[in-house]
Formats: sequence, C-alpha cells, structure tokens
Amino acid sequence: MKNYLKFYQIIYVLLFSLLLPTISNANEIVISDNKNSDIYTFQSYANSAEAVYKSNNYKVNKSGDNYSLFKNDKVYASGNYKSGKLKLYSIDQELFLQVKIKEDKIKLTILNEENPWEFKYKGSKIKIMDSLGDEHGKIKFYPETQKTKLKDSSGNVIVESKGFSKLSAAMAGIVITPKAKSEDIKVFTTLILLVMNK
Repeated sequence: MKNYLKFYQIIYVLLFSLLLPTISNANEIVISDNKNSDIYTFQSYANSAEAVYKSNNYKVNKSGDNYSLFKNDKVYASGNYKSGKLKLYSIDQELFLQVKIKEDKIKLTILNEENPWEFKYKGSKIKIMDSLGDEHGKIKFYPETQKTKLKDSSGNVIVESKGFSKLSAAMAGIVITPKAKSEDIKVFTTLILLVMNK
C-alpha cells in the first residue's frame, strides 16, 4: 500500500512540475478602449492566447505553422502561415483574415475587403493606416511604466494597455472597424498578433 502511495505522489509531483511552466508563463494583458468604454482582458501563452469578451470565449492556438481560431470552444477559422503570409478560412471555406508580415509592416485583409489595414513600424512607434489609407493613430510602448498607448492624430489616447513587455501591434486589433463581424475581428486580430509575437 505504501509503495502505491509513493508511486502516486511521484506521479503527482511530475505532473505538477510539467504543468507549472505552462501556468506561470501566462501573461495577462488588459486593453482599455477609451473611445467605446470597453475593457478587453487577454491571456497570452507561448503558442496560444485567449480572451473572454461579452460572454464569449475566444482562443487562438498555434501548432507549427498551423493556426486554429475558436469561439465558445467551436472551430471558427483555421489556416497556415507560409512565406510571410497567414491565411485563415472560416468553416465555410471563406477567407476570414489574411495577415502579411514584413520586417517593418503588417498588412491585414479582412473578409475579402479590397484594401488591407497596415501597421507600419516607425522607430519606437507603430503607425496604423485604415483600409482607406487614412492614418488611424500611433502605438507607443512606455518601458518605464510597462504601458502601451494608442493615440489618434490629435494626440488623444483612444486605447491603452498594460501587460505588454515591448512594442506590439496586437492592440491595434481593438480599433479595427470592419463592415461585418466587428467584435470577432477585433478580438481574433489581437489574439493572432499576440500568438505571432507581433
């Protein structure tokens, strides 16, 4: 009996030691949309990210170059990253999101809209251009406070966050205004960019 007890104690310690790094590597990111009085909370891990927003559970998983998007534990879209481009298709095989990554720029095409959104890295800032080519604001990371702010062209803070450890385009997802599925697009764009470490 004692041997069985020791065996289970060893198994318990091994399982806990394997799970502990996963639990402790979670990074909580809180994003406040000041313009719309919304707050988004994200949990970011090495190969996944998740959020609960308006009673919906959102999650993005990455396995190698494959990405899967889930809403309320059901597959929402999936696709793979190849040659600097991530194409995600809905379960109906329609293009949901396309993310093109370059060294100093991210292009985001939503639901087959003609023109992409662009996030351009300019030194310590990221400039956001909407699908019409208009500047939508700039993101800046403040290392001394560990806060990130998105200001409009007049200098007003429209979105701010805490929890990022570096400059990130992820919070730009919150200000995207597509013609359809806007809440899903906002949350999934942020989650995807978190998982891509952008």
